[in-house]
Amino acid sequence: MEIDTNLFVIAPNNSGSTLLRNLIAANGCLSLPMEGQHAPGFAGPSSRGTRTRLIWASREKWIETFSDPAKYDWGRSQAAWYAQATRPDEGRQRTKAVFVTSSPPFLLAVDQIRKHFRNPRFVFLVRNPYAAIEGIIRRADQQPLGPDDDIVEVAARHMLRCLREQAGNIDAHRDVSVSLTYEQLCASPAAAARCIDGLVPEIGGLDFNRSVPVKGMPASPIIDRNAEQIARLTRAQIAQAARVLEADRDLLTRFGY
Repeated sequence: MEIDTNLFVIAPNNSGSTLLRNLIAANGCLSLPMEGQHAPGFAGPSSRGTRTRLIWASREKWIETFSDPAKYDWGRSQAAWYAQATRPDEGRQRTKAVFVTSSPPFLLAVDQIRKHFRNPRFVFLVRNPYAAIEGIIRRADQQPLGPDDDIVEVAARHMLRCLREQAGNIDAHRDVSVSLTYEQLCASPAAAARCIDGLVPEIGGLDFNRSVPVKGMPASPIIDRNAEQIARLTRAQIAQAARVLEADRDLLTRFGY
């Protein structure tokens, strides 16, 4: 089946992109069982391949890698994705197919994606940075830290840069996108679904009142996990992260944080 629309969920890591992608895919869209950057045949830098893991926006040299058009072959990636894509209800007939994918580092390549994909659409998603930072700290042993790096500062610097880049994406691509927060998605799934339906009417009516698996966890309905994650941070860690994040208070205020 010919792909009519390519829908990209664009979000920093640890911010709900897998949850939202799986919710959209469960409504009959073509998708992959993993992030696009990790699918066999993807021709471009990935957070695993570059060993930048969850902190790929914390250093300028890494940002340059993920932003460089010369590092990607979007045609090859597209062909590989489409060849592997499946949907949960093969019996459902559609006159127009929608392919949905996500990969956090694509936040740095939205201009390229828009240029190389047919009828591109974007859902720009953000989350309370303290919750996202906690998820990175919890996996500190997996991150490529230097001898003088502090995981809290690095994670906060990474998230602040991601939010800056996301603000730029939202401003530059309003005509082909909608923007949501993780908190809005959790508090009002039906409203979030209607918002995306308006962007991609070809989907034919999203239903987010369903259970989906996320990253190996059993399928469950949407649950806001911010409070439990932020509660794992110590007061010292919160204060340390705040010193980094408050360098751009206007940005945090823009997103309601």
